[in-house]
This record gives sequence, C-alpha cells and structure tokens, in this order.
Amino acid sequence: MLTTLCELALKHRTDKGGGHLTYGNHTTTHCHNYTPVYHQLFAQARSFPVKLLEIGVNQGCSLRMWEEYFPEGNIYGFDILPECLFNAGRIKCVRADQSDPASLRQAVRQCMTPFDIIIDDGSHLLEHQVTSMAALLPFMRKDGYYVIEDVHERNWQAVLQTALPRGYHLATINCPGGVNVGDEPLVVIRHV
Repeated sequence: MLTTLCELALKHRTDKGGGHLTYGNHTTTHCHNYTPVYHQLFAQARSFPVKLLEIGVNQGCSLRMWEEYFPEGNIYGFDILPECLFNAGRIKCVRADQSDPASLRQAVRQCMTPFDIIIDDGSHLLEHQVTSMAALLPFMRKDGYYVIEDVHERNWQAVLQTALPRGYHLATINCPGGVNVGDEPLVVIRHV
C-alpha cells in the first residue's frame, strides 16, 4: 500500500520506504518497507506538534521525511559522527554516542522533551539498542512510541523483553514487501 509517508520516503530517498533502490546519494539494495507501518501508527498525529527523535542521522534523509510528514513537529537527530549533524528548518541534530547512557542524557538536555516518538536507526547492534532504550524511555511521553529498526541478533526478543522496564509493552511488526528477503521487523514499545 502506497501511503503519503511512502511517497515522502521516495522523495527524500530514505531506506525506510520500499520499492525503490536509492538511498541518499547512492544506489542500494537495502530498502525496508517500514513506511506503511509508520503511517498506520502515526497518521492521526500528523497535525499535532509532535516531538520526534531519531537515532542515526546519516545523510538526514529520514529526518527531512519526518519534518515534511509532521508539519507542526520538531524533529531531532542523534548521531556519533559530527559530519552527519546539521540544523535546518525544524530539524536539530545533536552529537550522541548510542552506546553511552551519559552521552544520550547529555544530548537529551539539548532538546525539548518529552518525545512523542523515538526511533532507533543507529548502530543496529543489540547492545546499543538496549542501552539507548534504557536511557531514553524515561524521556518518552506516556502514550508515545519507541521503535527499534534493524534488529538482527537471534535472541533479540528475549534480551529486549528482559531489559524492558515494568509498565511497557513490546510488540513486533513484520514489514512484508521490503527489498530485502526476510526483512527485519519493527520493534514497537508503548507505555501501558
């Protein structure tokens, strides 16, 4: 299903969309089909002043997509690489090391919190995903979404479930139709 967010993924050349083989300034074989799921989760919030944080800026493609998708929102990006950081329009990028809780908390102090949506598209290492989740969940709004992309390790469900604080619910959503065969699911965490 082609959604508004799918169209924006194509326009901004982010790998979160599916059905295209471009990402940023280069050709790739690694596009997901996350945008139909994201649209289903977030469409009702489009007109609100959403505060969205994405870990992993890279070329800023998805940050630009989110800025256009949420016209009243504030979009934040965390990345460890200074050359990936930029500020433009309603996008603000901050240097942060996803493997270091103190670095994440320091970066959060430079943003308006709580966040409505946090997306982990950083290192894709389970250890870093657990560290980020533990450090950032306290800065998420009660009814917010915490999403982890690109989970790879075999035992990720048990590890994340064990690390999840009480009162949070973890769900996995498969995203069929991604360019990759056996594309990784989205892990969606909600405060219940």
